[in-house]
Amino acid sequence: MLLSQYGGRTGWFAQTFALIALFRTPVTLLSVPKKTQTAVIAVLSILIVAHYYAVVCVQIKTGNESEKAIGIYRNSPDGIIFMDYTDEPQLPWYILRKTHGVPDEDDTYYRYRMAKHYGNGKEPVILPESARRTDWHSFTGTRCFGNRIISDAPLPGRYTDRIFEMFPRTMIRRNGIEYIEQQFVIHDKKLFLYSPVDRDRGEK
Repeated sequence: MLLSQYGGRTGWFAQTFALIALFRTPVTLLSVPKKTQTAVIAVLSILIVAHYYAVVCVQIKTGNESEKAIGIYRNSPDGIIFMDYTDEPQLPWYILRKTHGVPDEDDTYYRYRMAKHYGNGKEPVILPESARRTDWHSFTGTRCFGNRIISDAPLPGRYTDRIFEMFPRTMIRRNGIEYIEQQFVIHDKKLFLYSPVDRDRGEK
């Protein structure tokens, strides 16, 4: 589980039974002294408690970010908000992807639910905080904002990616990095946002 970093329901299921096996193995399968068994179980118990403590701490942080994003999004007339948030690749590896926060651009289903329940159908567009002061009226060409790209025209090499048939996604590959495309309109100008794709384990 540490190597695969599978998350979601599949990860929870596998991790639960892995923990049961780790607890039972020293006791029932290995011929080791009782003191050694007790020490191993104590260490595993401490690690498990520390793991879930870390999960709770990170979830509080990402949950607060999510509440903030939803609050701004609800009050946005066009669904566009400016906000930096903790993206999934930025999460600590040792929480094993157990937390949920602001859905990134490739979380199309979560974004769809946001639009349905919080945005009256308008698509959520989360732009980096560094793009807030951009002069959109005179925006032309392609500009980078951190690891995201905004362009006034589609970038070349677009292709369609489908995890679910009802949620087709437009992708490009640039300098060896896969990006997902999201179109948005600001000040009556149509632009294209490209964000790095972080494929959830198991969706490939």
